[in-house]
Amino acid sequence: MKRNRFQNRLRKDKLQELAELFGLQDEVNNLTERCSFNFSYFDCSQKAGVSFRSLSEVQQENLVKSLVDYSKNSLSYWDGQGDIFVVYGNFPPKSKTDFFHPKHVPHDVCWCRFRLTGKFRLIGFTIPKKLHEQRHEKTKKLYNCNTFYVVFLDSTHTFWKSTKRHT
Repeated sequence: MKRNRFQNRLRKDKLQELAELFGLQDEVNNLTERCSFNFSYFDCSQKAGVSFRSLSEVQQENLVKSLVDYSKNSLSYWDGQGDIFVVYGNFPPKSKTDFFHPKHVPHDVCWCRFRLTGKFRLIGFTIPKKLHEQRHEKTKKLYNCNTFYVVFLDSTHTFWKSTKRHT
């Protein structure tokens, strides 16, 4: 008799476990709306930027926490949330930046930034919206405007200098 109770308990637990799972096509799944971060264009060679290695442990933790939080929503969502995500469009003019356009970054991208803490910014680009879901001629893959390509870590807010005071 104990054996039957044990088997029923396992069955009940397994059914409960299956009931709690959800799949890619379930209506509660918003995976396709979440933004992605790509670091393949990262450049820490410029004097104005910083490397991951030069960040303190607290800064590294804050960066990862921010990436986790930001990746829960789409870039268009963050674009509507005040000062968190700002789309610049073009690379800033020389008089407004301490950075220079890296040669390995395409010239026709859409430059933007995420605000992290204080003056710290995550600088990068997105694919222009007009290319969203268009096929690249050579690779035949689709462009995705919901990916943020990280290029710089800007710890002093000098990518696009402003007269506004940042705390």
